[in-house]
Amino acid sequence: MTPGLRAHSGRLHWFAKKCISSNQMETLEHLVELTQNLFECDRDEMYYYLLQLCDNNGDWGKAEAVWTKIQEENVVPREKTLTLLADILEKNGQVVPFEVPKVRHEDTRSLSASNGEERKIRMLCKKNNAKEAYNIFLKMQGKNKFHYRSYDTLIKALLTQNCLEEAIEVKHIAETHIKGFTLNSAASSLLIISQVRRDYLKDAMAVLKGMLDSGLLPTRPAVICTHSDSGRKRRFKEPAST
Repeated sequence: MTPGLRAHSGRLHWFAKKCISSNQMETLEHLVELTQNLFECDRDEMYYYLLQLCDNNGDWGKAEAVWTKIQEENVVPREKTLTLLADILEKNGQVVPFEVPKVRHEDTRSLSASNGEERKIRMLCKKNNAKEAYNIFLKMQGKNKFHYRSYDTLIKALLTQNCLEEAIEVKHIAETHIKGFTLNSAASSLLIISQVRRDYLKDAMAVLKGMLDSGLLPTRPAVICTHSDSGRKRRFKEPAST
């Protein structure tokens, strides 16, 4: 342990939440590792932040690794940490390696209903039934929490089925509920292609610029789509030579 170094809980909380909202797992893992020997650092809270991001991404494998770290560090997890970890594992069909804390029946029922609806949305997306998934999503608004990965899955499914307006609506809702929400490269590329097909070239170029500014690489079809369409529009606007 390094003498004299103390944890500043407010700053750690702010930075961890920033990592969660911007989906920066590697940075958050590094933060948890670096703060291990800080005096008065709430280790359970730090691992809880990691589990929150695992939950957002549906990454049960990473959640299992967090559980291993918790045990290796001899951290005594709080009830909320165990409950969240158990929820991540159960949602992904995995065995929970500890006794799940007893929560109030109504809380469990509400949580199960929320998880069930969200799983149904993801299943419908996989079955190319994005419109029905979108309708269920709208009914959930204001009632339940929706995870980062689920937003991304629904948006991609809607774009694949040429439901541009619905996809943009979901994206706006996601940006409202998750600070710093951004689409991944695949979803952004699909959005660009959809916008170009509708002749929303200005919007498509704005998405492309945003991707490049964020360090994301668009797919080859998205790049070809924007370049070929912008070239076509320039040729259309050029006056005939005399």
